[in-house]
Amino acid sequence: MQVVQYVSLLMNETRPPLKVDEIGIITPYQRQAQKIRLALEMQGFKDLKVGSVETFQGQERRCIIVSRFWPNLSRFYQIFATI
Repeated sequence: MQVVQYVSLLMNETRPPLKVDEIGIITPYQRQAQKIRLALEMQGFKDLKVGSVETFQGQERRCIIVSRFWPNLSRFYQIFATI
């Protein structure tokens, strides 16, 4: 999962490395947030905050990763092409 790769890079390859409480992952779907949390935990990244925009309201993070999901991207483009 690409989000896990980004977190790994941020925590291991940046100087200075980011800490868990400095990273947030925003996704619009609860089910997607659950899958991201599980993938992160399987790679040893526990306690990373994953949730909707409302989850992070009033908080500050050095880095926010936005994870979006378009199940049918071609349909998305068809809808906006007709507008």
